[in-house]
Amino acid sequence: MKTKRRVPSAPLILLVLSACQSSALPQGQPARLRSVNDAVQQELTQALTDLTGASRLLVDAGQLRQSSTLTLERAGRQDAHGVLLQGAERELPDIFQLRWSGGQCAILQVRTGKSRVLKQADCQPAPD
Repeated sequence: MKTKRRVPSAPLILLVLSACQSSALPQGQPARLRSVNDAVQQELTQALTDLTGASRLLVDAGQLRQSSTLTLERAGRQDAHGVLLQGAERELPDIFQLRWSGGQCAILQVRTGKSRVLKQADCQPAPD
């Protein structure tokens, strides 16, 4: 008995291709901060807090002067003496990228594709 192979129709193939394209990084290119002041530090910290849902973040915006990528790791749970609990669940670090597009600087959460425009930030495209 012969079995027939199903060949995907054109609309299905187009749907798959468009889904792959939509998960790519937003337009623009990696960027770096030219300078950091209190307003930039506060705006970046607030944007990262909004994107991660964390209640408290310690962020050094100055890192984005050297690189377009920022990696945040959640602190492990500690006992009363500040020692990391054994077997505590550890999450993967959250990676963010500073992007430059259309004269605006934005911070992109790579995992989710969500971003926030940074109005206070003085950015420039990162060299290749």
